Amino acid sequence: MAGTAIEMGAIVTVQTEIRKGMASVVKQPHFEGSSQLKKLEPDSFHATVGYPFKNAGEVPPQWTYLDSEKIKPLTNLSNDVTLAARNSLIQMLDWLQATKGLTKEQAFVVTSVACDLRISNVVDVPNYAVTTICPTEIFGKK
Repeated sequence: MAGTAIEMGAIVTVQTEIRKGMASVVKQPHFEGSSQLKKLEPDSFHATVGYPFKNAGEVPPQWTYLDSEKIKPLTNLSNDVTLAARNSLIQMLDWLQATKGLTKEQAFVVTSVACDLRISNVVDVPNYAVTTICPTEIFGKK
């Protein structure tokens, strides 16, 4: 495995907007873009980012066999890329239902067939990140 990172000072222009009524859906970062961001992306997409966060008292499904009292009170399982992926997918499912009018089952089908998961960060501990990318052209023209 090899990795490259370039850290530098830069002047960038970022455009943001407030999306009314989305506060209950957006719990972790979301972003949209097009092929100018990266040639490997679809022409237009919506992406959700998941981190290995959970509510205190919860035990993530992949840890339930342990019945772990040590994991239960924690809110950040910093190196758990599986939890980051799960959170990213849950964010995408919520977004598809809230913005595209899909049922939960339809959203599961879309994420299974059309969405890609990408590990976004495993270098800057403590928070691994996984991004779910959904090509928005599958929904046709706006």
